[in-house]
Amino acid sequence: MFSKALNFIKTVLFLILLPVLLPLLIIFLLLLVIHRIIFGNKSNVSKEDVLEYLKRMQSGEIDEYWWDDFLNVPIKNEELESIRERCDVIWDFKSEFLSQKDKYYLNKSGIAEITKLIERCENVAPNK
Repeated sequence: MFSKALNFIKTVLFLILLPVLLPLLIIFLLLLVIHRIIFGNKSNVSKEDVLEYLKRMQSGEIDEYWWDDFLNVPIKNEELESIRERCDVIWDFKSEFLSQKDKYYLNKSGIAEITKLIERCENVAPNK
């Protein structure tokens, strides 16, 4: 008897909440799509910001979580974005650019690659 009453209550709640929640979910998804169309989902990171990231990478100040913060946010500027994408290749755990002791770190070839990216970044036009 108790389970029948519980099932009845679940059914009634489902039938009441579904018509209310479904339109709200659809509206939320549409607003999310409109927001992405208008504003995009790429960040407006400056050349100076990218240079700061790269120099910190070069000096070994960062860890894998910090790398993720930089690598997981696409950049609007195409030149800076290509530098960020190259960093993603460098930070691949299977790449030739990393070594591991207690944690992953850039080896000599990784530092050399980051140095090249710093030079590339310094040559990006200032207004980009």
